[in-house]
Amino acid sequence: LFEPRSHLLISGDMLLFNTTSSVEYSADGTDDLQLYLDSLAKIRALECEIVLVAHGSSDGDCLARIDWLTKHNGEIADRMEHEVRLGQHLQGVDLVKRVYWPYGEEAWGELRPVRKLYILFKGFAVINHLAATGRIERIEGSRGTWKYRAR
Repeated sequence: LFEPRSHLLISGDMLLFNTTSSVEYSADGTDDLQLYLDSLAKIRALECEIVLVAHGSSDGDCLARIDWLTKHNGEIADRMEHEVRLGQHLQGVDLVKRVYWPYGEEAWGELRPVRKLYILFKGFAVINHLAATGRIERIEGSRGTWKYRAR
């Protein structure tokens, strides 16, 4: 919600200063990460000066934060694509763990289920983005699983 006279944006979870927003994951292959990045670009064009967020502090430069989030998500996509190139035909879970969770299987097992879900969904959104933009290819595996390889 944007109030143009005061340049006030109520961003909810869309723009946070203390963490990255949770990008939705759609099992149908929708490029939710691109939708998020497009929304950030629209917010950037508003030239907001005051931001009210759903969690944490609202202190910070709105435009700088949008620039950082855009760059950060691009870097994660680049790392994900790099991992696909290193380990052809990886399953999505293994790929996400390589990029988001480099602490080993034992540490993964100690995470709360909701944290694992957050990590996996965010990673799957990046995978969908890479597939939708043609940077990687999705291959149907056995028993409804997907594997990924570089294009």
